[in-house]
This record gives sequence, structure tokens and C-alpha cells, in this order.
Amino acid sequence: MKMTVKLLVAVVCTAVVMGVPTAFAQGTDAEKEDAQYQEYLEKLREEAEIRWQHKVRMAEHYFKTGKKRYDERRYQDAEEDFERALTANPNHAKAKEYLAKTRRILGKSKTGEADILPREVLDRRVQLGFQKARMLKRTEEAKKLLRKEDFDTALEKLHEARNLAKVLATRVDVSGELGEINSLIDKAAEGRKKASKEAEQRKRGAALALQEEEGQREKTLQDQRVERLFERAKHLYEETRYISAGKMAEEILKIEPRNQEVIGFRDKCHETQVKQDREDYERTNEVETAATWRLMHTLRVPYTRVELLYPDNWEEICQRTAGIQIEAESPEEEKWKQELRAKLDKPVSFDFIATPLEDVVAYLRQMQDVNIVLDKQAVQDLGPQDITLKLNDVKFKDALDWILRLLDLKYALENEAIYISTKEKIDESEKTVTRYYSVSDLTVEIKDFKPNLQLMSLGEDMGGGDIFGGGEGEEEADTFTGESLAEFIKEVIAPDTWAEPAGGGGGIPF
Repeated sequence: MKMTVKLLVAVVCTAVVMGVPTAFAQGTDAEKEDAQYQEYLEKLREEAEIRWQHKVRMAEHYFKTGKKRYDERRYQDAEEDFERALTANPNHAKAKEYLAKTRRILGKSKTGEADILPREVLDRRVQLGFQKARMLKRTEEAKKLLRKEDFDTALEKLHEARNLAKVLATRVDVSGELGEINSLIDKAAEGRKKASKEAEQRKRGAALALQEEEGQREKTLQDQRVERLFERAKHLYEETRYISAGKMAEEILKIEPRNQEVIGFRDKCHETQVKQDREDYERTNEVETAATWRLMHTLRVPYTRVELLYPDNWEEICQRTAGIQIEAESPEEEKWKQELRAKLDKPVSFDFIATPLEDVVAYLRQMQDVNIVLDKQAVQDLGPQDITLKLNDVKFKDALDWILRLLDLKYALENEAIYISTKEKIDESEKTVTRYYSVSDLTVEIKDFKPNLQLMSLGEDMGGGDIFGGGEGEEEADTFTGESLAEFIKEVIAPDTWAEPAGGGGGIPF
């Protein structure tokens, strides 16, 4: 309609313009004015052509949009686009054709009024109504399932309802129902997530409870085993089998390293065993000493007024012991060892978790204020040296034993410090203490005088003869020299361990 009005206005304007030159034809400037009006008319024609081309392009644009919506089965929107195309260009044949098809599908006449619906349209509408009813039914079923917290089944119903709504959206307006379905899907998903989380928590709680129950059962069995072993260790202690009782305590400490009662019992077994060994040694020493004295008393030489005869070089023999120094620990060395042992007996507590050995040594050095030297070169080939150990109120020496036992290491007291290295190197570094004993009384040349039994039987009243005097031709007894003593020692004491030195001498200085 608007386009028709605009065309009429253009025609009127053209007629007016064409009539103006007639009114001024009789003037002197008629030709000039006629040229001006002709130019103006041409300009109006060009503007009209431009407007017409614009409307043609708009009509084509609306037709393409409507065709696209028609293919997408959005018939109501397509109808509006085709009408806009015909408004811009009433002669657009394709727009007229597709507008008629769209109205037939929508059940409208050419005038836009509702027409008698054909059978296929009625069937389509019935089918759409059935699908919509099915969608609503699935939605209601999903709501009931949500109230029962059956989220998985509810989601299945809602997804089916949403698929039906997407199909219906091309024919009817179901935007409200689709929004409700999407909201219910979000609610069901959130509820399922929450329910899954609660179920996971219940499973985790049940697993923790089962684990705690299993741990308690193992703890009970372990306590029972420790109790039985401890009772057996006490029984062995009562039977004075202290070494076996100490070993049993060590077995218990492998299970419970921080059991203070067992640690005290183990130390008690050790101390009692040491005490018993000392008593046995003293008792044996007393018995052997008494037996030696009895033997010497039996073999003693009878007393006479005859003075003992010493060899001519007796003074020289006595002077051989001069200058002999017996190696022993100096008072200063004994003092620092006592101080270190006192620090080793102090209790310590620590908790190391994957701590390098160097850090452990630094911590113990600072905590106990003691010099500790770590042989890094000797332990660098042992691989990872991380310590994971927790001890409470344990003697420093026992704690150090536990730490070094984990790495198969050993320590020793050397040069006012605790030296840590491999067992082989510690054993090699331990020096043998040398002791010197004077055996000059054993090497004195004493003749074996044969007694004069006849003179001994007569007694002292028979005169002052020598009861050890022998006649001429008596053989002198063999002398017991230093060389023979050394050979005797090597033959009696560990005969396979004496190495012959390069300079000779039998391996035993004298």
C-alpha cells in the first residue's frame, strides 16, 4: 500500500513539472526554463529508479530469509518474511508462490483467514498434540521421580521430554515447557551429584571403619604376641638364662621399638649377665688361684739354710727390664672417653621422616653437643641414605645403633669424637693394644739340682752338708731362655695366627 501511494505522488509530480513549461511558453525565457525543468525531471526519474532498485533488493533479501525459515519449518516466521518481500516488490513471483505454500501449510486462505483444514493437516496437528501430551507426561513422571530422589531415571525421562520439545518447537510454541524441562534437568543433575557425593562419603566412612577395625584387630593380636613373648622372657630371666631373655626382648623391640618397659628389661638382662659373668670370673679366678697355690705348695723346694745361687750375669738380667714401657691409655684419653660414654647414656627423642644422613648427624651433633665425624667417602656408595625413624626417651647410644643399623654402618670412639663409617673400615681402624710383661724371672738360668735324699733323711743334725750337692759328672738341666719362651707361647697360644716378621725374632719381642 505504501509503495502504491509513493508511485502516485511521483506521477503527479511529473505531470505538474510537464505542465509548467506550457504556462511560461509565451515568455521570452521559455526555452531556458524548459531546459531547467527537463533537467529537474531527469533528476527525479533517477531518484525514483534508485528507490525502486532498493526496494527490489529488500524484497530479494526478505524472500531469501523467508525461504531459509521455510526450509527450517518455521512457517509463521517465513510467512511474515514473504509478506515483507511482496510489500517491497508486489511483482516478486517466487515470494507469491512460497507465501501460498506457507499459508496452505498453516491452514489459511489467500486472505489470511483460517480455512477448512485438509486431512493431512488435521493428522499432523493430532500427532503434534499427542507428542506434546507425551512430553508433558514425561515431565510429570520426572517430577515424581525427583521427589523420590531417583535422579538417574528422572534424567532419562527429562531428556526424552526435551527431545520431544525440540521437535515440537518447529511447529508450535513450547518455549515455556522447554525452559521448565531444562530447569528440572539442572535440578536432577545437581541432586544426582549430591547423592553420588553422599554415597561416596558413606563408602569412604565404611572403608575407614573397616580399616580401623582391622587395625584394632591387628593391634590386639600384636599386643597378645608381645605379652606372650614378654612373659616367656621373664620366665627365662627367672631361670637365670639372661642372654636368652635379652634376645627375646630384642625380638619384642622389633615389633614395638618404643616399649620402655621392654627396653628397661633388656638393659636389666644385660647388666645382670655382665654381673654374673664377673662373679663367675672372680669365683673361677679364686678357685684357680687356690689350686695353683696348692700345687706350688706341693712342689715347693724344702727350706734349707743354703742360700740360693744366682748366675754371674744376674745384674745384667735385672737391668733388661729397665726402660720397658707398658702401653696403656693415658689419663687424658681415659677422661674424654668417659665423657663421651656419659653423653651416649643420655636419653634422646627425635622423629626423622626421609631425612638425609648428613642432616641427622648435624642434628644429633647439635642436640648432644658432641663431636661426630661422618666418613662421607666411605658411605657415598651405599645409595640413598634417608632415615625414617621415631624414638622417644632412648639412650643416645641405642638410638645411634638403630640409625646406623638401618644403613649397615658402625661407629667407634676415636680422637675425642664419634667416628661413623662402614663396618669393614671401623674393624680395620680398631687398633690392637700391646702390653709388655716382664718375664725375666722365667728366663733366669736356674740349675736343676738333684737333692741328696740320704742327707735329707738324716736331717740337720748330721752336719751342714749341702742337700742339693751332687756328685761329679751330673748333667746340668736345660736352661729356659727368652727364645724358648717365645717358641713355647707360639706353640701353645693360637699356633696358626703367628706371622713370622721380615727381620726375624719369632714375632714376639723380648
